[in-house]
Amino acid sequence: MDYEGCRVDPRWQEHQLKLIKKAVAAFGFRGTYLDSFGRGQEFCYASNHGHKIAEDCGSVQGQRAMAERIKTEMRKQDPHYILCSEASIEQFIDYI
Repeated sequence: MDYEGCRVDPRWQEHQLKLIKKAVAAFGFRGTYLDSFGRGQEFCYASNHGHKIAEDCGSVQGQRAMAERIKTEMRKQDPHYILCSEASIEQFIDYI
């Protein structure tokens, strides 16, 4: 079963990036608020996302990969683009 919200899955990262690009283009945002970023996630049991089945650190690794991808892509459009979120924990402070 594919968990559509698995942050390790490149398809989910691409989905998030498309939404952000659309919002930036339509509304002129210069940053994005990622709600619940740095918070827990259900374990993912998909075998095609590039992580071990139900890997307990997949959430942190996936969120970091997603943040890096979003920030890198969006800074190509705006060098001052920022990511923000609610009370991100230490594992993500370098992205927020």
